[in-house]
Amino acid sequence: MELLNDTLKRTGYEYDTLMNLLHVSVSKHILDEYYTLVWCNDYYYELIGYPRAEYEALYHNNRPVTI
Repeated sequence: MELLNDTLKRTGYEYDTLMNLLHVSVSKHILDEYYTLVWCNDYYYELIGYPRAEYEALYHNNRPVTI
């Protein structure tokens, strides 16, 4: 079990490092009426043009879908 946990931690670290080195915006959303944000990296906020604190204050993790 410890080996599995170490492998998962290393895989997560490698993934995070790769996304950061490539400056890739990554986010996970719930496909509900608000397209609710579950998690994201810092480049997501750069892409949408909001600092993290402002985004969270405005949308409380709920951002209306615009079409």
